[in-house]
Amino acid sequence: LAQDRRPASLIPTAGRRPPAVGAMVKVAVIGPGMMGRGIAACLAAGGPHEVRLYGRRKEAAQDGVGKAGELMEFMVKNGVAAQEQGRIIATDSLKEAVTGAEFVFESISEDLKAKQALFGELEKLADASAVLCTNTSSLSVSAISSGCQGSAADRVVAAHFIGPAHLVPLVELCPSARAAAAA
Repeated sequence: LAQDRRPASLIPTAGRRPPAVGAMVKVAVIGPGMMGRGIAACLAAGGPHEVRLYGRRKEAAQDGVGKAGELMEFMVKNGVAAQEQGRIIATDSLKEAVTGAEFVFESISEDLKAKQALFGELEKLADASAVLCTNTSSLSVSAISSGCQGSAADRVVAAHFIGPAHLVPLVELCPSARAAAAA
């Protein structure tokens, strides 16, 4: 685990420049539970972004979008976010969620095998330049990234939002060992 705690400056940028201020960024959030919907709300409130919130069941994804909308309203009402915001779209298709996304945030249960399997799928479905993020708070990022068979493991980082994500402006960033080596 110690090797996963390298400085954020080592996180790979995949040769990309950061998006221009005000530019729309496509983002996917996998898992519409409490943290996933909070992350979706936080990202959509951060600008004119398109956030696709994936749930295995369409109803779960739609419920997550509704609850994320409530969080965004709370943020605007309390001066934490501006009126101009991105949009959150519900989907039960993992492929639809990640296609074209520059960042993919995983927020499923803290189950190593489930996360490894998901990252194996993300490697196949997400764009080759997408940064693949896990919201794990307790598992090794390197162990999670071992679900990737190819170079996607070089793009896996922990982006652990401190909860509640829509209120605490803190995200812990930790690259996997392969991501740090690729930087």
